[in-house]
Amino acid sequence: LHTAGTYPRRLAEVLPLVDWVGMDIKAGFEAYDAVTRITDSARHALASAELVLASGVAHEFRTTVHPHLHTEADVFALAQSLSNMGV
Repeated sequence: LHTAGTYPRRLAEVLPLVDWVGMDIKAGFEAYDAVTRITDSARHALASAELVLASGVAHEFRTTVHPHLHTEADVFALAQSLSNMGV
């Protein structure tokens, strides 16, 4: 399953049915709404990330870095944040 974590409730329903999840993380959670331009996208992505981590399903978290949206410091902060979550 590939997901951006937009719908955490739906993700929770299908997690028991999959053997792998690739989750796109668009930005650090504090900047998520600004990067995606979608209100509450940070809350949904964070909830989905937590669901994936708690599920025990094999997973990969990835980020596409855009030079106009992400600084090097942003990328390192995101990596640290995800690491602190257990990614």
